[in-house]
Amino acid sequence: MARKRELLILVIIAVGLVAAFIFLPHNPKTPTVYYEPDDGRFVPTFPKDDFDYSTTGWSATIVRYTGLGSDIVIPDKLGGYPVTAIDKAAFANCHTITNVVIPESVTSIASGAFQNCTSLTSINIPENVTVIDNNVFYGCTSLASITLPNTVTIIGNAAFYKCPFTEITIPSGVTAIEKFAFCGCAALTSVVIPNGITKIDNSAFQDCTALTSINIPKNVTSIGDWAFANCTALDGVVIPVGVTSIGKYAFFACSSLTSINIPDNVVSVGEYAFFDCELLGRVDIPDSVTDIGDFAFGDEY
Repeated sequence: MARKRELLILVIIAVGLVAAFIFLPHNPKTPTVYYEPDDGRFVPTFPKDDFDYSTTGWSATIVRYTGLGSDIVIPDKLGGYPVTAIDKAAFANCHTITNVVIPESVTSIASGAFQNCTSLTSINIPENVTVIDNNVFYGCTSLASITLPNTVTIIGNAAFYKCPFTEITIPSGVTAIEKFAFCGCAALTSVVIPNGITKIDNSAFQDCTALTSINIPKNVTSIGDWAFANCTALDGVVIPVGVTSIGKYAFFACSSLTSINIPDNVVSVGEYAFFDCELLGRVDIPDSVTDIGDFAFGDEY
């Protein structure tokens, strides 16, 4: 009787181990140790098809794409783990990639993830993503259109540097347009900026040479250095009353600009702010302005 009981217990244990192997996530191969230079950590990664991935808890992060394909479908699971993140520079400099499908399980796309993917024309951003990190699409010079979900609250520095799309709608939850975010987007003609934006940072729209007009929301309090510099098609700007500072070179070389208002709350206008705006006529400067930088309004000022 005792013998039968022992056999039954062994059978139950064996069945449990088999079930665990089949149904629980597992990494089928010996990991490769990948060094993450930005934060000095060593990350064990596992190969699967054209992806190297790491695991944390019950989720997987794509660390590198190792393939040469053009149409990429990122799997929603790797090694049985749901894919929730794309790591820094995971697809950077993959010049063969033209289209990417990201699964809805992804909530995080780290800095430089698709940087310099020069052939990329199409990519989806899942509804659960809240941050477009620094340099994510930097230098994606074929990315002609992109739709950002309303869940996005942060667009990082140089996130879309030199992307060729013609229009962009910034989600309503975003509160700042960071440095170089849309710099060099030379085909950009239309930007929808939500009322929640309070800051347009340095060089945010610099060299957007096709941009003819822009609506700066009422809650913006500062316009950064070089924010709209060399927007050569920009012919009119209304600066809202909440703005207190206009940065250096903010509208430098906006050669089509014919009119500008300086609201009563502005305290400072940086040097060369409106320099080389050759069509700009009379500008009324309110009494609130106490600091005007050198050549803020041209050679004669």
